[in-house]
Amino acid sequence: MSTRVGIVVAQLGGPRDQSEVAGFIRSVFADPDTVALPGGPLVRRALAAAVSTARGPAVRRCYRAIGGGSPILPVTRNQARRLEDALRGRGHDVRASVAMRHGRPDTADAVDELLRWGASRLVLLPLYPQQCLATTGSAEHELRRVVGAIGTRVPFSFVGSWHDHPSFLAGQVGLIEQALLPMLAAPPAELVLVFCAHGVPERLHQRGDPYVGQIRETAAAICRALPAGVQSEIGFQSRAGPVSWYGPDIRDL
Repeated sequence: MSTRVGIVVAQLGGPRDQSEVAGFIRSVFADPDTVALPGGPLVRRALAAAVSTARGPAVRRCYRAIGGGSPILPVTRNQARRLEDALRGRGHDVRASVAMRHGRPDTADAVDELLRWGASRLVLLPLYPQQCLATTGSAEHELRRVVGAIGTRVPFSFVGSWHDHPSFLAGQVGLIEQALLPMLAAPPAELVLVFCAHGVPERLHQRGDPYVGQIRETAAAICRALPAGVQSEIGFQSRAGPVSWYGPDIRDL
């Protein structure tokens, strides 16, 4: 019998509308992998609720500016469908299901769908090129928890970082060249390519998390493929909460 592979396409998630903003913020800050707040679960939940209350109005304004909610769910579903079609076109018996870490459908929803389909093996594919405890690690821990709670014996495996995969790098180079093309014929005296990555708490980086190093490896590999003379910088965005974040902050940069 052929192996039926269920692919758990993992993404962070986002509020689909204004009513989900507070719950999304609480979920992110209550996850010990995503944001390493001090204290145990009770303290962490209390701090997450406080951050949600404090940041809720500003975050809702940001989402209103882009239509009221995050487009991440339909985008991720489209990616999952395209992945499924591409692998089936190569002869693989697969099904891809979306798992939002902080939203619905979540990991339990995805696993349930794939097991009902008849998956004999599960593969976790995090849609984060760079490996990080706050994203890839959190998705892996949640899949282990869900599989353990269900009690299924279906084996599972994980796709790690793909920050230096040739196809990923080529895609980024192509996008950047499209943007730079009008300027490369007669480049200005100061042309700087700014890479903007999601921030991580300083504490996470100091503990040896590979994320920042892989961000720098990705940026360096991209720059090597670009025309000579393009300067580059890396900034980090989305600081929040009572923790110190790795910099430089994109606004300061």
